[in-house]
Amino acid sequence: MSGWESRSKLTQIKVAEAHFVYGPVREQERLMKLTARKTILTARRDAIHADLAMIRHELEASQPQSISGEHGAVIHALGQAGQAELEQIESALQRIAGGDYGVCTCCGAVIPAERLDSLPDILTCTGCQSRGLS
Repeated sequence: MSGWESRSKLTQIKVAEAHFVYGPVREQERLMKLTARKTILTARRDAIHADLAMIRHELEASQPQSISGEHGAVIHALGQAGQAELEQIESALQRIAGGDYGVCTCCGAVIPAERLDSLPDILTCTGCQSRGLS
């Protein structure tokens, strides 16, 4: 069994443990929150795509000499930040589809719902983040 397969099995066990602890009513609540987070992530992804398209359009429409160095650097930085956030969101959506969402990618612990509510694209628990793991 490969490392990824064993990691996936570990994740499935952690999610199953969370389901067992919280019971069927809590499971229904968890699924509703998961759907809400997916909607939020999808809306944010769409907004970033629109922002990146606007940035691309602005860069293509202007002549190289008409963008000042500082203005061009800001546009470039915004594009890079948007792309990085987009990658995080895509990763979160893939974890939702794969059933791994809400499980720390470093240690395999279940990420608290409160953390996911405020940071729906987060990869790690607070312990791993504070140790600088990602």
